[in-house]
Amino acid sequence: MNRLTIITLFALLTVAGFAQEHRQPLFSHPLVLDNSSSVVINRLSVSQSIPETLRILVAMIAFKEDNDSRTTGNGSFEMTTPARTIIDPPPHDRAYVQQHITFVENYFRKVSDGKMIIQATVLDSVYRLADSMRAYSPPRTSTNNIELGRLMHDAWRLVDSLTPGILYDQYRAYIIFHAGVGRDVDLTSLYGFDPTPFDIPSVYLTLASLRNMFGDSYQGVPVRDSAFFITNSMIIPETESRELQTVTGTVLLQLGINGLLVASVGSHLGLPDLFNTKTGRSGIGRFGLMDGQSIFSWSGIFPPEPSAWEKYFLGWVDPVTLSSGDSVYSLPAVSRTANGDSIYRVLISAREYFLVENRNRDANRDGATVTMIINGDTVVRTWRQDTLGFNAFNQDSLAGVIIDVDEFDWSLPGGTNIRTGEWFDGGILVWHIDENVIDANYATNTVNADPDRRGVDLEEADGSQDIGQSYGFLDPGSGSEDGTQLDFWYAGNKAPIYKNEFTLTTHPNSLSNDFANSHVYIKEFSARAPRMTARIQVGDGQIQQLLTFPKYIGRTVGSNSIAMMSGSGISESVLSVATLSLSEMNLLLGQSPSQNIRGSALYAWHIDGTAFKGLFSSGLIDSIFPAPLVQYEFVGSPVIGKFDNDTSVDIAVAINQGSYPSLQSLSLNDADGDSLADQLFNLISVFRMTSSLVLSDSFLVIGKEYSGVLALSRNGTFSVDQRLDPNDTNRTVGINVWKQPNEFITVSGNGTVRTIKILSAGIVISIEKDFSKEMSSSSIAGSISSILSKRIAFASIDGYVYLVDSALNVSAGFPISTGGEILNSPALADIDGDGQKDIIVFSSNRIYAINAAGAVLDNFPITVATDKTILTSPIVADIDGNGTVDIIAVTQEGLVVAYDKTGKMANGFPILAGINDGSTPAAFAIETDCLSCPIGIGLAVASDDGNVYAWRTGSVPSMEGPGVLLPWPQYMHDAQNTGLDESTLPLNPRSNEFFPASLAYNWPNPVGPEQGFKTHIRYFVRENAEVTIKIFDLAGDLVTEFKDLGIGGLDNEVEWDVSNVQSGVYFAHIEAQGTGVRGVAVIKIAVVK
Repeated sequence: MNRLTIITLFALLTVAGFAQEHRQPLFSHPLVLDNSSSVVINRLSVSQSIPETLRILVAMIAFKEDNDSRTTGNGSFEMTTPARTIIDPPPHDRAYVQQHITFVENYFRKVSDGKMIIQATVLDSVYRLADSMRAYSPPRTSTNNIELGRLMHDAWRLVDSLTPGILYDQYRAYIIFHAGVGRDVDLTSLYGFDPTPFDIPSVYLTLASLRNMFGDSYQGVPVRDSAFFITNSMIIPETESRELQTVTGTVLLQLGINGLLVASVGSHLGLPDLFNTKTGRSGIGRFGLMDGQSIFSWSGIFPPEPSAWEKYFLGWVDPVTLSSGDSVYSLPAVSRTANGDSIYRVLISAREYFLVENRNRDANRDGATVTMIINGDTVVRTWRQDTLGFNAFNQDSLAGVIIDVDEFDWSLPGGTNIRTGEWFDGGILVWHIDENVIDANYATNTVNADPDRRGVDLEEADGSQDIGQSYGFLDPGSGSEDGTQLDFWYAGNKAPIYKNEFTLTTHPNSLSNDFANSHVYIKEFSARAPRMTARIQVGDGQIQQLLTFPKYIGRTVGSNSIAMMSGSGISESVLSVATLSLSEMNLLLGQSPSQNIRGSALYAWHIDGTAFKGLFSSGLIDSIFPAPLVQYEFVGSPVIGKFDNDTSVDIAVAINQGSYPSLQSLSLNDADGDSLADQLFNLISVFRMTSSLVLSDSFLVIGKEYSGVLALSRNGTFSVDQRLDPNDTNRTVGINVWKQPNEFITVSGNGTVRTIKILSAGIVISIEKDFSKEMSSSSIAGSISSILSKRIAFASIDGYVYLVDSALNVSAGFPISTGGEILNSPALADIDGDGQKDIIVFSSNRIYAINAAGAVLDNFPITVATDKTILTSPIVADIDGNGTVDIIAVTQEGLVVAYDKTGKMANGFPILAGINDGSTPAAFAIETDCLSCPIGIGLAVASDDGNVYAWRTGSVPSMEGPGVLLPWPQYMHDAQNTGLDESTLPLNPRSNEFFPASLAYNWPNPVGPEQGFKTHIRYFVRENAEVTIKIFDLAGDLVTEFKDLGIGGLDNEVEWDVSNVQSGVYFAHIEAQGTGVRGVAVIKIAVVK
């Protein structure tokens, strides 16, 4: 029989017409069936218990002998002596198994730098099952693979019955080392069918996969009279080598099992498969451990080291985190011990980032030293470089069982270019990690099953995303599907489009998976070497993360928004947020919140990220602890103000604690020395709080269940707790200030809007109106302009926007339907620069800006790149410092967008925070004591990934100028959540003409079914006017007529429903009549049906 190497075999098969060429076999199935109960090693606990020791029990299992040609072998271990030297030769006895275990021990000790110690016991006997191999081979289409569960059950029950006294509880992992060959190679792609369909696939069985087979109550395999239950097993074949029939005769496909063994242990440690488990195609190539191409790297003889993310996940490395700055960093090869951590974590956000590592095939510059057991003898050989019989596709120089390699990264792509003689020994790898993808797909073992959005993705330096592709033999990308030497980053990389930098505009680029600007630049890679350098810049001239941010708090914030109060300097600024529960995703990652407080917590910092004097350095100022069966959490956004007579800033917050909620005020001082803010007062109430807290000049006010309102004087000496309507059981979902100091607007969940007064005798309802709409957020109020009176704006969940006057009468042109759901409060700001404020709402995934006449501004609505409803409230600020205001939103995925009045994205945006459940960001000025220095513009976002982010997003010239435009910079306008802006602006009308014809038009035009057969006729009048619109067809016949009252200084709109007219061109004759002035315009409207 001829001994053929992998590449020769597959080339032969291609010539023979069997299938296209593969450089190495395709791993044909997931390695782990169900990850939902895998043992995930906690990063924190690992770092505190180094070295970690994993004890493994190994049993050799044979089957009832048979002569079934559809399985490989006869059910017994191969014990003959081969006629020639091969990889993993028989006899496959206990010594053979122990030799492979030795490889596993050496591998994990080295790649973990001594942090993971494997100790395995191989039982002395071979245990033969009563059934043949076929009985334990599941069909390829099986959904639960119960046959493998039976194999595990029968094997350990047999071991337990024949070898009593085994102390199973001393082991954490178990291996079934069975006779035969694994059903792990995709032979169907070679033959068109599988010649041995009843071989047994090599998998790792978890308790979750066993319960999927046997039911949720299954505890595992009972041993020692049910005193212990075995809950996991790795199923490993005695060999992966097999004879294949070709047109030229029988050939031996030689594959080692070392790669399979260490990957299976990786599965037990909690590592997910990183190849595409739906197709079997590669996900990370031969650059890590948990990929089929690494399992079979160097014909399965030895895989490379785990990737940077795999080591990070297992707690073996603590990468250096870079969130801002610009410096040149040294990167020693990770395979060199005693270098300390040499991996850099470059943040896009806390949960999406780049891991940068230097991987070198020969970091010690001493060649590859391989230790083999050949015929019972230990043989050690060294190769200075890849040779004809010692390379990834030809291992003729190797024989026996390989038990050690001095540097496992010799298995990386590389080697000597035969044509040029150039030696490729690695370089820097840049990994794009998205923990949101990992978390969402970990339990189903599909972390890298979507090639367009992998959880662990290699940024291939050659600019072509080849890993995981399937190219034909003659295609240009053929041979690159598993990764090549050109995927490393280094000076001198000769890939055609390679630039020696990784930036926002290179191929590949440093954008986030949602195309947010990361502002990450990795440049000036040095030449390949065991120690390399690269310049890493996080942040640029436009946007950079503020120092010490993001702040890890380890808790969700839900819809609780940031409260931000700027002072005359950093020392007087306050940034505060109230959290909900401990973030589950951070528990999964083994991260611990500050001070290990597991309840809700309240945080406050100065805008430079420093804590207040005497308080916890983490920013923690207060916390509440959950009690059994009682929910304790902070409600809504905190308010910042003054509640006593000292010089410090105070914070008030609402707390729901079972049936007895409370209002609490805290001074940012620590007189009692407990490192927490001192309590000023605490008022306990009944019925749960249901809105954010509001602070007026005199009162703290909050909404409650059953139409309740609780009001408390600023000093805590007077309070009133009252239901506004004893018959109304709806929640008060929003409160805002109407008139200082004691008049407020309340919104109930059923659409009842009230204006109320707080008096010494109680709460008095001034006006009440039922709008019969379901609502979930506060109203806002303010002066529209110097010529329009004060107005109130609010929105219903089903997408209607209302503008009402002081008597709650709906203004002309309202309500406006946006066609999508609105789940948070509007904002009020002048978007188009005409001196009159507009209403800004987020409806579904669209941004609307609507003027006081009910007309949607030009260039709106803007559609944001998300398929989910935006849950934050709008904020409005000149976020990039270009002199015009922007509207800022955060999507549920954490994409932070900012658009100006033209619909253009602000400079440097979008950027990425963490997932968001409605927590509104805050914009602020970063002021200094220097009058001539630029004023920075800041943006803070709290996220449900357990982090608070803050960036510098721009600047304006100096304190001597007009300052930063912040018309609506945070939730409900200000740090007191008043939702009130009574300022006015100089009028700047679009035109000085009474009725400019150039500003008369309709949109959309043409109009048809895609627009719902509705078009909007828009016009501008300089002053209030009576407007008549007549629609004529081409024959001159009057089709319809509208009367409207045009509001001066604004664009006005009239909607025309064209569903009852025919297709064609129509003329709209628009006539405006003012006081002693008249104007006319004619526009064309196209109707298409």
